[in-house]
Amino acid sequence: MSKDYITGLQAEIDWLSRVIEARVKDEGADFEAIAPPELPAGSVLADFISENQLSPAERLLLILVLVPHLYPVFLHKKTSETPISHLPPHLSKGEFQKYHFGVVKSPTSDSFLPTGQTFLYLVAGQHLGLRAEHIGHIYQNRYTLVSRDIIKPVQNNGYDPILSNILAISQQYVLAFTLNQSSFLPESS
Repeated sequence: MSKDYITGLQAEIDWLSRVIEARVKDEGADFEAIAPPELPAGSVLADFISENQLSPAERLLLILVLVPHLYPVFLHKKTSETPISHLPPHLSKGEFQKYHFGVVKSPTSDSFLPTGQTFLYLVAGQHLGLRAEHIGHIYQNRYTLVSRDIIKPVQNNGYDPILSNILAISQQYVLAFTLNQSSFLPESS
């Protein structure tokens, strides 16, 4: 079996890395200015992205929730090692990770997991209008990934901000994309 799909997964992770670096450097940056990579033809991930015509925001959401399954410390490492040019003097890097970037440590592993706030921060920075737009896309099922229950916000306690909950991806899709085997995908994919 060709390992070109691994090259594609790495390209997506590298793109996520560049988006994170750009955002922590400049909260006003347009994340779409950093083009997603071309993926090798024939991988389950590339076919899924193409067939479902995922927008750059949806593609970012997909790799954001997939990366903890591939590289559990990625989000922690990226936010720890990337210089933050706008870090307020009263916040430590750990506080930035928790309150600004929105990642949470898994209660059962060493993974740092993305939340809806993580996604909002990456696609919109502190731009209120863009944040509201993407909240609408998630909660009004305008994203294919959400409307088909591929990715869903894990229910929070009911009084925390609605996107402070962890974003979870269906195990079927984790297996399909990481093993490059479409047999894991539901029939309708």
